[in-house]
Amino acid sequence: MNWLLLALTIAVLIYLGGFRPQWLIILLLGAVALDISKTWYPDIPFLGSALGMITLARLTTYAIIISAFLHVLFNSDYRKRLGEIFTQPVTWAILLYFIIAVVSYKHSFDQSRTLVEGLRLLVYIALYFSVVLFTRFRFNPLFPLHIVHLVGLGLAPLTFYERLTGHLIWQDVNALGDYLRVNATFVDPNIFARFLVLAIVANLILQYLANSAWERRIYLVGLFVLLGQLVITMSRGGLLTLAVVMVFILIMLRSKRIALPVGITGGLGLGAVLLNPTMLERFLKIQQDLTSVGSERLYLIKVGVRMFQDNPLWGVGLGAFQTRFLTNYIDYKTVGDGVSLSHTSVITVMAELGWLGLISLSLLMLSLIYALYSLSQKVRHTFVLGIGYFGWILTIFVSAQMEARFFEDPVLWVSMAMLVSLVINSKDEHFISNRSFQYYDALR
Repeated sequence: MNWLLLALTIAVLIYLGGFRPQWLIILLLGAVALDISKTWYPDIPFLGSALGMITLARLTTYAIIISAFLHVLFNSDYRKRLGEIFTQPVTWAILLYFIIAVVSYKHSFDQSRTLVEGLRLLVYIALYFSVVLFTRFRFNPLFPLHIVHLVGLGLAPLTFYERLTGHLIWQDVNALGDYLRVNATFVDPNIFARFLVLAIVANLILQYLANSAWERRIYLVGLFVLLGQLVITMSRGGLLTLAVVMVFILIMLRSKRIALPVGITGGLGLGAVLLNPTMLERFLKIQQDLTSVGSERLYLIKVGVRMFQDNPLWGVGLGAFQTRFLTNYIDYKTVGDGVSLSHTSVITVMAELGWLGLISLSLLMLSLIYALYSLSQKVRHTFVLGIGYFGWILTIFVSAQMEARFFEDPVLWVSMAMLVSLVINSKDEHFISNRSFQYYDALR
C-alpha cells in the first residue's frame, strides 16, 4: 500500500509539474501541515540518505524545482523572468547568505555536516526561484493565503478530537494529563501552533479584503476556530508570536476594518491565558525556564554566544553547532540526553556563521522590508497582500527564536518568493487590472 501511494503521489506531481505547475505551490503549502505523511511512504534507505525523510512536502518541493528547471530550459519567457529575479535586492541578500554559508565549509568544525546543510539551503533557494517563476501575473496571489487558511480550519475537527479524547493520532509523547498538547498532523505542538498563526494572518488579510459583510462574518467565525485551536496547543511561543504579528498588522493597515478582528483576537488570546490555570502557569514559568540555573535553553544560548566569541568572524561552520557543542561545550548536569541543538535561530546563525552570517541575515531582513516599502508605493491591494506575506515571514522569524526551524521552513521561502513576485508583477498592467482585485472598493 505504501508503494502504491508513493507511485500515485509521483504520478500526480509529474502531471502537475507538466501542465499545472502553479498548483504545486498550493499543494506544497497544504503539504507542510502533513508531517504525518512520513508514515505514508515506504522506507527507502538510499533515497532517505540522499534526499532526507520522504514526506509529501519534500516530494512536492523537488517537483516544483524540477518543473521550474525544465520550463526555464525550454521556454524563453521563463528565462526572461529568471533575469528579473536576479535584479531584486532580496535575491542578492539570499545569494550573499548562501555564499557565506558555502565559504564556511573551509572553517567548519564538521565539514560533512556543513556540506549537507549547504545542499539543503541550495534546495530552498531553488524553491524560492521556482515559486517566483511560477507566480507571474496570471497566478492569483490570494491562493496561498486561501489554502493555508482552509487547511488550518480543516484540521479543526482533528484538533478538538485530540483534545477531548486525549488520543494523539500518531504521536503519544505529548499526552500528559492537564498538559496535553495537541499536535494534529504535525510532529510537534509548537510547529502546529506556528502554522495556526500563519492561518490566522491569512484569515485577517482575507477578511480585510472581503467584499461583503457576510463574508467578513464567515471569516470572523473562522478566526474564532483557529484561535481556539491555537490555545489548546498550549504553545506559549505560538501565542507570543501571534501577539507580535497582530501588532504588526494593526500598525501597517491602520484601519477600523482590521481593528475589530485584531482586537477580538487579542482579547480572546489574553482571556484564554488568564482564565486557564494550566496555561497561566506555563506563562508564569517563562522567566524561570529562561533564567534558572538548570535552564537548558539558557545554557544553549550561552553556548551559542561562547561559540561566537571563540570564532567571531566565520563561526563554527554551517550546521556544525551540534557537533561543536557535543565536543567542547556540553554540560551533562545542565542539559538532558538528546538536547544538543540551538532553539534560537539568531543564536544559531551567530554561532555557525559569525559576524558575516549576522550581517547577511540582517541584509536579508532589510531587503524584505525594502520590498514591502516598494509595494507601499503601488496600488493598495498589492501592498495589503505584501503585508500578509511579510506577516508570514515575521511569524516564522519570531517563532524560530523559540523553536528554531527558520531557514528550514518551506513557507518562509514561499513567502519571500510571493513578496518578490508581487514587486515584479506590480509593474505589469495585466496584473494591476486583474479582475480578482476589482472588488476592493472599500480600500479606496
